[in-house]
Amino acid sequence: MKHDVFEDRLGGIIEVDDAVVRASGDGPPKGHVKFEGKNVLGVAERGGFLRMMILEGLKARDIKRVIAKNLGDVEEIYSDAASRLFFLTEFGRHETVTHVYKEYVIDEVHVNTIENAWSLFKRGLVGMYHHVSAKYLQEYLDEFAFRYSHRKEKGAMFDLVLAHCEVAT
Repeated sequence: MKHDVFEDRLGGIIEVDDAVVRASGDGPPKGHVKFEGKNVLGVAERGGFLRMMILEGLKARDIKRVIAKNLGDVEEIYSDAASRLFFLTEFGRHETVTHVYKEYVIDEVHVNTIENAWSLFKRGLVGMYHHVSAKYLQEYLDEFAFRYSHRKEKGAMFDLVLAHCEVAT
């Protein structure tokens, strides 16, 4: 489902992180998940919207293309200290935390928002979606990003989904 959450650019304080989505755990696929692992980039506004998208590779140029398309008026960008993310200074003030040195929070600098989203998504793969294929992984990511982005809205999620549906003519 494509909707307005994917059309508006993200702004404010942004967190960027990548993950490898696997079938279960760190090993090869198990059960009915039919892929080894996919590189996924996550971009989250603190207290706002979330974007998650599959990337063929986690090279700086691939990430930069996605970031340029999705960021608007940015106050600050936080990420881990992966060298492939150093270009983020082009889009605003960029601060990092270095997980390999057990550095997770420095004042307001952390990536806990996007790490939380990864945790919830991966738990959802195990707990809710028992048959996942690489072919539809982006749709699962989009659905999760929609639910996560609208988590604070009052009313039933079903009504919100219906409001964003397009009627076929």
